[in-house]
Parts: sequence; C-alpha cells; structure tokens
Amino acid sequence: CWSERCYIMCTYRLYMYMYVYIYVCIYVCILRRPFDGGKIKPLLNELCKVQTEQAATGKLPSVADSTQEEAGEGTRLWAGVLRSKGFIWLEESTQAAHYWSQARVHGELAELGQWWAAVPRSTWPDEFVDSILSDYDPPSRPVGAGGVGDRRQELVFIGIGLDEAAITAELDVCLLSDGEMETYQTHWATMFPNDAINTT
Repeated sequence: CWSERCYIMCTYRLYMYMYVYIYVCIYVCILRRPFDGGKIKPLLNELCKVQTEQAATGKLPSVADSTQEEAGEGTRLWAGVLRSKGFIWLEESTQAAHYWSQARVHGELAELGQWWAAVPRSTWPDEFVDSILSDYDPPSRPVGAGGVGDRRQELVFIGIGLDEAAITAELDVCLLSDGEMETYQTHWATMFPNDAINTT
C-alpha cells in the first residue's frame, strides 16, 4: 500500500500583542513511497533560502507574503512556512529513517536510525509492539507479510497562509516514479532479501 496518503490541514487563531490575531496553519502529510534524495534535498534548501531572504527584511511571514503576485512561485509557496519537521524515507537507503527539521532559516536532513521494518521482529521490545505496528501500512502488519512496514514520509508544516495543494504537488514531484519504484524494489531485494519491499 505504498500509495496510501493522508493530508490534514488545521488552522488556529493565535492572539498577538495589541489585539492582533494571526491564523497559524498546521499541515500534516503522510506518504508511502520514497523520495528521490536529489530532489527533496534541494527543496529543503529552497525553503530555507526563501525564509532567509524574508528574515533579512526584519519581518515575520504573513498571508500577503504567500499570495503576492510579484513574488516567484517558490517564494510564494514557502514564504509562510515557519517550521517543518518529520520522518522521511529516502530511496538511497531502505534501512535508515531520516529526520527533516526546519525552523525558519535553519534546515537539516540527518540519518535518524533504522526503520522498525528493517529490524527483526524477534528483537522488538514486547511492550512497544502494538505501537510499532500502528505505524505500519496495513498489508505489512501480519508476520511474514510484504509491504513497506513503517517506512513513510511524515512531514508537518507549520506557518501562515499555507497552500496545502501546492505543497503536496511539490512533494509529489520528489517521489519516485512507477518505473523508479520498480528499480528500487529490485535493487534492495537483492541487497536485503529478508527485508524486500513489496508494494504489489
């Protein structure tokens, strides 16, 4: 079930100084297909670049910044993102989870540790089995089943005037295509036959 995806958008009204309110959006994106590292890493760099340029003006993002006509598409898209973070699955590594962390001008993408799907179930802590399986895609949950396990993209974007459709489109471009996914499965099945990715 690599195509499983979930998008959640929430808006909160926050009180600011002198009775000024701003509306902060929280956008959660979950995808079950790996990112192409050569595409997702430049995207994080672009996000931080836009925020750095905006911070240099000495102002916080606003809805106007994310909609102004004179700004470029990339600038409008990322202008309102104050914070983003989460787990990501890169095609360059089927075993390791990576952590995406961006706080306005600062961004980092670092290896976090192994996906539970890459760890033998016999070594899982008994008290955490149910919690671990809750992060699995449904076809992967039975013992011995194929699937992607807990491998996923789980990113949270927090900011002002976020365009969830545009963010989704940018993330989708960074995912492996159908053909690339077939090559990915074959490659990693050869290297890790006991942890083959089965998306059929």
